[in-house]
Amino acid sequence: MSTSKSQLHSGYLNIIFDMDKYNDVINKTSKIIRKLYKQNKIDSLAFTGISGASVAYPVYYKTGIPIIHLRKEQETSHGQSVESGIKSMRYCIIDDLIAHGYTMQRIIRRLSPACCHCIILYNDDSRYNESLIFKYETQNIPIYLL
Repeated sequence: MSTSKSQLHSGYLNIIFDMDKYNDVINKTSKIIRKLYKQNKIDSLAFTGISGASVAYPVYYKTGIPIIHLRKEQETSHGQSVESGIKSMRYCIIDDLIAHGYTMQRIIRRLSPACCHCIILYNDDSRYNESLIFKYETQNIPIYLL
């Protein structure tokens, strides 16, 4: 029985299953993160979910910058709701912004709005919600689009 590529994964994970795109996202994100860290603008990376982990863990491996893993609010079967080795004062969110930005809102609400210093968005279909991006930029939270 033959399985087509579209049956192997969800569409929103396209960049993870395309090694060229995935490497590009990891390298670009790492470069931005290193620069922000050296400028003392961030001290950690915050993420949630499978897609966030798929980028955050390799970036952590490449940069050594501490990570903050926020479990989804309904997930209680494994560990704490927030797992980290650092008390962050300046975090950067890594997210794919597929729909409405609820992931970013959840991370900011659960950590600290004042401590969110930037957001890195990766998604290869370029359907970013411009009004949502404007909302964060008007709060002086820089957004980096990959």
